[in-house]
Amino acid sequence: MTMETSSNASQKSKLRLPIMIGAFVIVIALVFYFVFEGTKNDITIVKAGEVTKISTHAKTVGEVLNDEGVKIGKYDELSYSQNAAVKDGMKIAYIPAKEVTINDEGKEASVWTTKDTVAEVLKDENITTRPQDALNVSLDDKVSANMEVKIDRAVALAIQNGAKKETTWTTKDTVAELLAEKNIKLDAHDKVLPAKAAKLSSNMTVVVTYVDKKTDEKKIDSSFQNCSKRRFFA
Repeated sequence: MTMETSSNASQKSKLRLPIMIGAFVIVIALVFYFVFEGTKNDITIVKAGEVTKISTHAKTVGEVLNDEGVKIGKYDELSYSQNAAVKDGMKIAYIPAKEVTINDEGKEASVWTTKDTVAEVLKDENITTRPQDALNVSLDDKVSANMEVKIDRAVALAIQNGAKKETTWTTKDTVAELLAEKNIKLDAHDKVLPAKAAKLSSNMTVVVTYVDKKTDEKKIDSSFQNCSKRRFFA
C-alpha cells in the first residue's frame, strides 16, 4: 500500500463517522415524527355548516377549539362540553349564536339564538303569530346577525259600508288607513264613524254612510215649498 492510498483511506474513515452519525440522527428524528403524528387524534369540526378535518394532540374539546382560534360565546351551541375528552374520529359541531331584535307590536326584545329560521326563533321565544299578522320578514327566512323581526298584530273588526257589512282583519292603525286599505272613497258629504283619525281596536265597527246631496237638496226644497203653502193658506 502506498502512502497516497493510505492517506485516502484515512480521510474516508474520518468522513464515514459524521455521515453515520447524521444518518442516525435523521432516522431517530423520522421515528419520533411518525410516532408523534401517529398518536394524534383525527377530529372533524363543523362550524355553522363548514367542515374542517384536523389531527391533534389536544386533550379536551376546549383545547381543540382554542388551537383552531374558535372562541365559544355564552349563547353558542356546542355538541360536547368544553371539558370533554378528545377521542379519535370525534365530530365536534359548533354553532355561533346571532343577536336578533324582535319588535312585537312596538315591544322590543333582543335575543341570542342558534336557530336556523325566523319561525324557529319565534317558537323558541314562545311567540305565536296568526296568518293575518304582518311580518317584515318571512317565517322561512334564514336568521342573520343583527336581524330585526317586526310583527304588526292584526285586529278583527266590522265595516258597515253603506248597506254592505263585512268582518275583516287589518294591521292598520286608524280608520283613515283602513278605508284606504279597503279602497273606500268618501265624498265631502259622506260620513264615517268613528272619525278618520280614530284608532282601530278589536271588535269595533266602522260605519260608512253615503249622503246623496241631490236627494237631500230635493228634500229640503220640498219641505220649504210645503212650509210656504201652509203659510199662504193660513
